[in-house]
Amino acid sequence: MTPGQRGDGSRDVEPIEGRPWISRMSTPSSRVKRIIAVIGALAIIGVAVPLFISLFTGGGSDDDAAQAPSSLPPVTSVARSAEPMYSSPGECVSLTATDRGITPQKSSCTAAGFTFIVASALQQASDDCGVGQYSQLTQPGFGKLCIVPNFSAGECYSVPSATGTLVDFRAAPCNAAAADRTQVIRVQGRAPAATIDCPGGQVVSFAKPSALSYCIAPAT
Repeated sequence: MTPGQRGDGSRDVEPIEGRPWISRMSTPSSRVKRIIAVIGALAIIGVAVPLFISLFTGGGSDDDAAQAPSSLPPVTSVARSAEPMYSSPGECVSLTATDRGITPQKSSCTAAGFTFIVASALQQASDDCGVGQYSQLTQPGFGKLCIVPNFSAGECYSVPSATGTLVDFRAAPCNAAAADRTQVIRVQGRAPAATIDCPGGQVVSFAKPSALSYCIAPAT
């Protein structure tokens, strides 16, 4: 009886050529063991890599994400006043919501109530405010104002999301609940410079009409 052949003449294994006492039936078993070992190694890597990334990139829980620094998206609104909104870079404007839309008015930059600093005044409503987070107030037929929120350091504000309107910018108590399409932020610092030291917050900078940077963070 040859290797791999049962007494009844049937064969359950096939000898490997040159190695008559090692059957091919053993090969799949070894291969399965190797596959299991590889799968085990991949499982370890699958756990270790996210852990490594979490440790070295600051990954954390959902609670950590909720405390992430706030953003300050640029907002676009349309002015509905009958008169053209003449303003020069560096001047400030206040905005009032009426039944006709938003009405701009020149204002002192230190006036009570929320104001915006005019970064640039464009003659055409289709003109671009350029690179940066400038909000835009467009007046059909008269042009566009590229504006910067006039925040004070140490104060809290309600600010709109990208789908909000410019009149959603307003001073607010730091513990105020955010209204729809808004968030409440704390302005931790303000500097007439291209950047600002901002540990734990987010830097928002503007180049026009002159360098201005804010450090903002969630109000609570």
